Amino acid sequence: MMKRTRFLFVLLALTAILGWVVVDSNRLFADEYYVRVPNADTVTREGTDYVYTAIGYGDGNKKRSFTFNSDERLAPGDVLKLYVKDETDVTALEQIEERDVPIEIELEPAEAAAP
Repeated sequence: MMKRTRFLFVLLALTAILGWVVVDSNRLFADEYYVRVPNADTVTREGTDYVYTAIGYGDGNKKRSFTFNSDERLAPGDVLKLYVKDETDVTALEQIEERDVPIEIELEPAEAAAP
């Protein structure tokens, strides 16, 4: 009985530690918005980062303007999934295929993606 309890405790502890390492807290409990990278003349440079401002669409096609950084230059027309906390704080982003955007969300064409 004691060995079983000890085994379950160790298993629970390992699961918690593994979850902590694997789960990205920047994406956990964040709202998801989808944006199309605007044309190149809307990009600014701050140090080594590129700064983008684009219109994002979330649940119910909720529209919002976001400013976010990337350490690499993104191609105009690329589609991104933004993870947003506190309404406008972009905590993470990932490049996705346009087919991965939920069907109810309609992104603007690349030419119209600038705010």
